[in-house]
Formats: sequence, C-alpha cells, structure tokens
Amino acid sequence: MRAVRVLGMCLVGTEAELVTVEARFEARERTRLEVSISGLPDPVIRESRWRLLAALDEHRLHLPQGRLFVNLFPAGMRKAGEALDLPLALGAAAAVGHLTPGALARTLSGSMNARDELRAALAVARRTRELLDRRRRQLEPEVDAIEQRARDAAPVAEHLARRTAAGDQRMAAVAARARVHRAHELEARGQLETSTRARDHDAAGLERLAQRLQRLAPELRQLVEEQEARVRERDLARDRR
Repeated sequence: MRAVRVLGMCLVGTEAELVTVEARFEARERTRLEVSISGLPDPVIRESRWRLLAALDEHRLHLPQGRLFVNLFPAGMRKAGEALDLPLALGAAAAVGHLTPGALARTLSGSMNARDELRAALAVARRTRELLDRRRRQLEPEVDAIEQRARDAAPVAEHLARRTAAGDQRMAAVAARARVHRAHELEARGQLETSTRARDHDAAGLERLAQRLQRLAPELRQLVEEQEARVRERDLARDRR
C-alpha cells in the first residue's frame, strides 16, 4: 500500500489555499470499492467520490475492489467546493497503479506548474481582496455621512412626530366641540319647532273660536233684544198700575 500526494487548491473566503491530497489504496476481497475521505471535507467533496468513480470508469481507469483512503492536508482547515475533483481523481488513479508518480509529475508540470498556478491564483485572490478593502475604505466616509445625516434627522423626525400628535389631539378636540355644538343646535332646533307647532296650534284654536263667536253673534244680539223687549213690557205694565 503506497501513498500518492497531489497538490490542489480550494477557496477559503476570498483567498485560495494550497491543499495536499494524499491517496492510499488497500486491495481487499470485497464486493465493492470503499472510499474514505478525511480532513474536514464539505458535503460537495464527500459526494465527489461518485463523480470521480464515474469519470475514471468513463476513461477506462477502473478502480479494483478494496479500500481507498484519501486524506486532505492541512487537516485543520475546512475544504469546500469542487476545485479538488481533479486532484482527487489523479490521486485515486495513481494510488491503484494506473498512473506512475513520474507521469503524474509530468502531468502537473508544463509551462506553468501547479505551484505557479496556485501562486497566481493566490495573487489574484489577494489583489481582489485589496480592491475590495480599498473600495470599502472609499465607501466608509459616505456611509459615515449617511449615518450622521440619519442621526441629525432623528430629532427633526421626532419633533415632527410630536407636532403631528399634538395636531391630531387638537383636531380631536375641535371635532368633539363640533359634535357638542351640533347636538346643541339640533336641540335648539327641536325646541323651536315644538314652540312653532304649539303657537300654530294656539292660533288655529283662536281662529276657530273667533269663527264660532261670529256665528253666535246674531243669536246673542237677538237674545239681548228679546230680553230688552221683555224688560220694557214689564216696566210699562208696572206703570199702568
């Protein structure tokens, strides 16, 4: 059982970190291949075993029965993403003997070897972080100015809120007085209507009484005349005696 080491890279925040993939294969009489990945891999890396087996089978690099141990260094750093798929596949193929360490080294070398690629990626990540830091520093005065304006506007907003509340209270008081005035007006109007109806009723009664007196006046004059005639007749009769 031999160990094969392959350099890889994964992102940690905004920076790229070197990761060493160490693969060891142990041939055993088993019904299937067991793959064990250690070194704080995330779910994407843990699930990559099936992608790697399918990719190796597609290229006729079949992994025999046994156990494949894959360790990721540094062990205390969490690894995330699918950037380690290729180093994992190369390490697995070399561990079972499909690739020799020399061929693996030649595969990783060229016009720019793996370390140079990783250094370039780290430089890009550092440059990106510097640009982000510079932009954050440029925005900090604007953010501070906005926060200061917000603090300055807070007393004005509080004053307006108090004035609005006072205005609402005054409007409520005016509305209450208006309701009271309206109630008094309705009450006075009702009393006036009652008095008017009573006056109209009294006037109608007086008019009816005057009409009745007018109808009775001839009869009264006739009665008075008859009474006066009787008195005169009685006086004449007394004088004759």
